[in-house]
Amino acid sequence: WPKEGTSFSAAVVGVMDETLLGWIFLIGMMIWRMFLRCHCSQKLLHMCGPVAWMFQWYNLTFAGLVLLLVRTFWDIVKYDYVGFHFLSQDKIHDQIGKICDAKGLSDGECDTFRTDLVIPPWLHTFSLVAPVCGLLGFFILSMRLSYFVQTNAAAKRKVQ
Repeated sequence: WPKEGTSFSAAVVGVMDETLLGWIFLIGMMIWRMFLRCHCSQKLLHMCGPVAWMFQWYNLTFAGLVLLLVRTFWDIVKYDYVGFHFLSQDKIHDQIGKICDAKGLSDGECDTFRTDLVIPPWLHTFSLVAPVCGLLGFFILSMRLSYFVQTNAAAKRKVQ
């Protein structure tokens, strides 16, 4: 399965499935959270001293989600913004031609295929702006979540 001269690990990274990795990660975090709900496991975790906070389920989940978001955004930048020159019509036309050649479609079938894949200009612009808006939304939500956690922690300290 790996091409000749390619290591197995390089072949696996080349076909990494982010969706599967995301689900495995989320299930792993759910299991870790269930484990940490027990008082004894929290006691054991706090034996790590000043780095114990890094192993809490919510910090690990946040760090993992940031990594998945960065990886996804990198793919968008790499392929849509750089590789396809912000989804330029010429690059898309060439790519559809390659797909038609690979499928053995006639010129008429290929033209029909191209016509079926045409998107309106507003949708083209939206598809380029949406990932940046998603990144901005994640950043704003992270800031709000951080504020909520700090406020909640301060309220708990006040009660005790």
